[in-house]
Amino acid sequence: MSNPWDVAPMLPKGDDNETDVFLAVGRALTAWEQLETGLFELYQILAHSTNFASEAAYGSIASSEARTEMIRAAAKRMLPPRTLSTTTEKLYRTLKDIGNFTSRRNDIAHGQVMRIGDSGSYLTHSFYNSRKLKPGNKSRAINAFERYGFSYAYTSAQIENYAMHFIRQKSAVQAVAEEIRELRDPKNKP
Repeated sequence: MSNPWDVAPMLPKGDDNETDVFLAVGRALTAWEQLETGLFELYQILAHSTNFASEAAYGSIASSEARTEMIRAAAKRMLPPRTLSTTTEKLYRTLKDIGNFTSRRNDIAHGQVMRIGDSGSYLTHSFYNSRKLKPGNKSRAINAFERYGFSYAYTSAQIENYAMHFIRQKSAVQAVAEEIRELRDPKNKP
């Protein structure tokens, strides 16, 4: 795993207790929703808006990717070219990193907890999800992961690691939002 958003390697030993996986899923999804809330607050700052119409428009967008594009469009208009410096670079880098984590969020949100043989409990995709199944010769499989063609099977610790990164991304969003707020309204500086 060279990037924190890459698919975590399938470990030979899963969790003994499936409850640990369920709890990790809940924490990770809560962390992602908190990140999404931070992105909404960033959008409000960029759009100079605290009205219900802006909230309704932003909230009507179904995908995280489309909401991120709204933030990019607002940033393009709000941040003058002279600020195309560290603040703008941080904003775009943070949005790119969040976009990279979206697939892991989707794995977690759409996965199911399964006991895989004697290996233990994992969060993995459904057997019917052909987009996630790895092709291969199942008759020569040496373990349950190969036999079932899993593209991911996360332990609770791996899910918790993703949750920690979601929280870090929220902190990065908050830091950029504060920088933009100060650029927009320098009179509030101490």
